[in-house]
Amino acid sequence: MARGAGPSKNWYWVALGIFVVALVLAGVLGWRIAASVPSVADEGSVGTPLSVQLDEPGLNVYADQPVFEMRCLATHSDGTKVELEDPSGEQSFGSWHLALQSTSEVEAGRYEVDCVSDDTTLNFAVGPRRSVFAFVASIFGVIGTLGCGVVLPAIIVLVVFLLRRRSPPNPPPGYPPPGYPPPPGYPDSGYPPPGYPPPGSPQPPNYPPTYPPREY
Repeated sequence: MARGAGPSKNWYWVALGIFVVALVLAGVLGWRIAASVPSVADEGSVGTPLSVQLDEPGLNVYADQPVFEMRCLATHSDGTKVELEDPSGEQSFGSWHLALQSTSEVEAGRYEVDCVSDDTTLNFAVGPRRSVFAFVASIFGVIGTLGCGVVLPAIIVLVVFLLRRRSPPNPPPGYPPPGYPPPPGYPDSGYPPPGYPPPGSPQPPNYPPTYPPREY
């Protein structure tokens, strides 16, 4: 039986659209995660210069110990010196801890990095300037996007389904909705046809009518 007034079934398509958009956004954020994973281009021991090729703007210098004193000098292949600074917070991935980073996103190219330290057992590595914080934020972005893309459509589908289920059914063609008088020509529901007393009322005299016996 057809349902009465209620939310349109188009809301199901809206829920599906939200889910698809969330999947696309999660894919874009996933691509950004892959592009923001911290990495090293080369590594070595302090006191030995490294010549590295960076294919992305920016430069990070890492150390293999969380507590260290290390001074580094980075020079581009054209002789331009790269200004380095301490990171704004402690960042690490794997066994590497961020020690220094370029003050700006210097152009990609070949660089020579020379680091010295009183601790001769210290190792250092050089890689593109990528932030661990941005990497972690991208992961949470993917989780949040997928969560909204699943939970919100599920809520829409559930609410629409329940509201449509609770809506009164439409009567067949020619019948009035509940609470409305019947159209002309239809007896009122619950009442006898004309000429008959209502249920429970006293019977009129000579009711039911008697007829003389038929003669054969």
